[in-house]
Amino acid sequence: MRKSIRLGFYGVVLGGLVAGSVTWTLVDKTVTIRVDGVDRSVHTVARTVTGALEDAGIDVDNHDVIAPSVDSTIKDGSIIVVRQGRLVKLTVDGKGADVWVTATTVEQALAQLGYDAGNYASVSRSKRLPLDPTTIELRTAKSVAVVADGVSRSIVTTGIFASDAVTAAGVTFSASDLWSMPASTPLATGMTVTLQRVTFADVAEAAPIPYATTQAEDSTVSAGTTVVDTPGIAGQKAVTYRVTYTDGIETARQVLVEGVVAEPVTQVQRVGTKPVATPDPAGAQAIAHEMVLARGWGEDQFSCLVSLWSRESGWRVNAANSSGAYGIPQSLPGSKMASIGADWETNPATQITWGLGYIAARYSTPCGAWSHFQSANSY
Repeated sequence: MRKSIRLGFYGVVLGGLVAGSVTWTLVDKTVTIRVDGVDRSVHTVARTVTGALEDAGIDVDNHDVIAPSVDSTIKDGSIIVVRQGRLVKLTVDGKGADVWVTATTVEQALAQLGYDAGNYASVSRSKRLPLDPTTIELRTAKSVAVVADGVSRSIVTTGIFASDAVTAAGVTFSASDLWSMPASTPLATGMTVTLQRVTFADVAEAAPIPYATTQAEDSTVSAGTTVVDTPGIAGQKAVTYRVTYTDGIETARQVLVEGVVAEPVTQVQRVGTKPVATPDPAGAQAIAHEMVLARGWGEDQFSCLVSLWSRESGWRVNAANSSGAYGIPQSLPGSKMASIGADWETNPATQITWGLGYIAARYSTPCGAWSHFQSANSY
């Protein structure tokens, strides 16, 4: 179709030559078409860039860059520049996208897309891009920190995942190590990847076996009293543990094996149920009267003693004070009276014996103790 049109057009031109109004050089043009830097000389009678490209058999689409524009008028000697679009199937740090470029090499294409030479590319940067789609994997450089074994390492890596950063830092790891994030976490600038070392050890230790206690009530023993017939003895066992250490610190242990080395001995004891009579104050004073006279003190000293202990305890054998003082003489603590007898908590004679000894050693006489009490409210 284009050939018949051209011949018809030539006929018109020849007719014009006869008329002398048009010259052939105004119709037939020689233009240069530069496709991706390669020049071709093309003869054409087309008026526009589009016609010249069609005459040259060059197909273009909307991904190509053409200068001047396709509807521009051309003349003899015109230069038409065509930069053909190329599809790049680009994956950047694991994320894929299809992009079009007019570059002819991988290096130019990456530069067009804003990626510098510090990034890793799966295809040589010097490779020429074909018109067919090209797949390129790109990994950008990231500044990250790797912390392991008590050391923080700052690195720049083009790795994709957290595990890539650990490897790039020269840190080895095992399946038992604890990560601050999954090893497959995508890397990003400013990220810190921390590894904790987890180790295991088998540890053997001796452990006590608590003894059991059996007891029975005994009506012949005073209430509140416990009599041990067979003392309990703790047993012993050997235990092997699987101990877990995290960065050298024990964080868990599990029993692997255990065996008894010595069996425990059960403690056998009796608990008294016999009621214990609590002497009344008058009875306690009667006991004290005999003890005062036995020491060679007179009735006047006994009278002072009655006044003193009436104020202190009311002559009650079980009188207790929040300070810890206890009994008729208000011994502080009450256990001091155990030096006289084990029944110091309930026996008025034991308590009075201790109390008179205390008065004699500190105040010489009950009246001396009572005089001090009256001035100091204590003795």
